[in-house]
Amino acid sequence: MRYRTGITWITCLSLDAPLVAIVWQNAVSTSFSLQINWHHRVLVFLSVWLGYSADRWFDAWRHKENISQRHLFFSHYRWPLLAIWTTTLVSSFTLAINSLNTTELIFGMALTISSIAITLVVQFITLQHLRTLVKSLLTASLVTASVLLFAIPESADNRLSSASLLLAIFTLNCSFIHNWDREIDQIQEQLPIDSTQSKSLMLAFSLAVVVLTIQYSNPLFAYTLSSTLLLTTIHLLRNRLHPETRRALADLSLLTPLAILL
Repeated sequence: MRYRTGITWITCLSLDAPLVAIVWQNAVSTSFSLQINWHHRVLVFLSVWLGYSADRWFDAWRHKENISQRHLFFSHYRWPLLAIWTTTLVSSFTLAINSLNTTELIFGMALTISSIAITLVVQFITLQHLRTLVKSLLTASLVTASVLLFAIPESADNRLSSASLLLAIFTLNCSFIHNWDREIDQIQEQLPIDSTQSKSLMLAFSLAVVVLTIQYSNPLFAYTLSSTLLLTTIHLLRNRLHPETRRALADLSLLTPLAILL
């Protein structure tokens, strides 16, 4: 079986969302002078990978036909990946038990239960209206919660503004990807075309614009604005890009907080 190489492997291996999560976790902790330890970073990375890869595993198993590179990969290596997933789950649980305090464990368990519930909703419940927007919001909510799990700004205003910025940019990212992949998704999932998909994308973009307008004083504003502009540029050039490359670039566009290292 042949796969495209290069940056598309990041998406193929489900590493894009975990990378995005820890980059923004670092941005939040740095911006608000929060102290987080190495195990907080590792647990967020592993937790997001577990949720993201589980969703893709179920996708590849449930689809009538897998044609995207990422789903072909998970279909072809289904059982080895399940073994890796199980090992990662046990390792994450062991690390959490031995390194987190009681409060962190409670919040972590609450997020885990929410992740399982949302995965079941996305996988087995077919929504009739604004399907892509709801799926995008649910996915974005999980990533936002993961970013803020161990890096929570002290003031309520900073918590709210940071959460709204993260939710807006992650929702926009997911909405763009759903819009680009609608033909592929229709073939793979054998579902009726979501006639509200364009409306969903417009609502997600409007949400991002409104949040950016309101939360311009938040330290995360510049990163969020940069990611919004990059995503919009990719959208304008979408027909010139290979679908797999386009998706990988969309997720890489969320790594704007790394600019501070340049």
